[in-house]
Amino acid sequence: MAEWPINDTVSKVFPLYSRANVGEIFPDPISPLNASAGFQHNLEPGWRDAFVACKVWDHDLYDATVEKNILPAFGSYLYINMSLMRLFGVRVPGMSPRRSTCSTSATCPASPATRARSATSTRIPSSKPAPAPGWSRRSSVPPS
Repeated sequence: MAEWPINDTVSKVFPLYSRANVGEIFPDPISPLNASAGFQHNLEPGWRDAFVACKVWDHDLYDATVEKNILPAFGSYLYINMSLMRLFGVRVPGMSPRRSTCSTSATCPASPATRARSATSTRIPSSKPAPAPGWSRRSSVPPS
């Protein structure tokens, strides 16, 4: 089991971290049990393998000097490695570092369809919002 508080090593290769998005899912510190048998223990290797399986990069890209490259914990709070997320945006066709950052952050403006719909809508949305027109039929990411 991990020690408390959990303080993973900061990567010198990929040093940019954020609580955006992951802080919404895990607003509180994670426990040693959660880290060693739960989310950190399973998500980190799963996410690593997914990037490799999707041919975004190979396992040798990860910083071998740290145990947790993608989802480290500092002071027992989970963080996401934004250096890797931005690199993901560079390497995946149709993405960009900015789009990749927007996908894990609440700081980016809403999509054009969301802005247009919210500017003209006066009714209270139902608990199940309707998809943006044409969104489900698109085969590519809409322009930002």
